[in-house]
Amino acid sequence: MQETRRVDNVIPAPTLSPTLHSSLPTSSTSQPCSDGDALIGIFLSIDDFKEETSLTFSELGGAVFIEQDYGQTLAFGIGDLDWEGCLPADVCYLFTIKDKWGDGMCCAHGEGSYSVWY
Repeated sequence: MQETRRVDNVIPAPTLSPTLHSSLPTSSTSQPCSDGDALIGIFLSIDDFKEETSLTFSELGGAVFIEQDYGQTLAFGIGDLDWEGCLPADVCYLFTIKDKWGDGMCCAHGEGSYSVWY
C-alpha cells in the first residue's frame, strides 16, 4: 500500500486546474522535513511561447507529483511555477521540461528559466 503524503503550501501550477496527483509530498517551509526526507524545490519561468512548454516531476518509475502541459491552459493567463515539498531522500526523481518547437525557453522570445534544488 502506497503512503499518501499531504502538501501544506504548494503554489499551484500556473493554471486554473493543474494536474496534481494524490501522492503529493509533505511540504513545509517553516518546519524541517521528517527524518529520511529532504526539502526539494522547483521554479519554472516560461518564455513568451508558453503553449510550447510542458513539464513533469515524478519519482523515477513511480508516482507523478506535477504534470502540466501549458499548451492546454494558455487561455487562462499562465504564470510561473514555484513549488517545494518534503520527499524521501533515498528515492530518484525525474524532472522533465519539453519545448514542442525545440528552440528552448530563452532569448529572442522571452527569458524563460528553471531551477531544481534540494
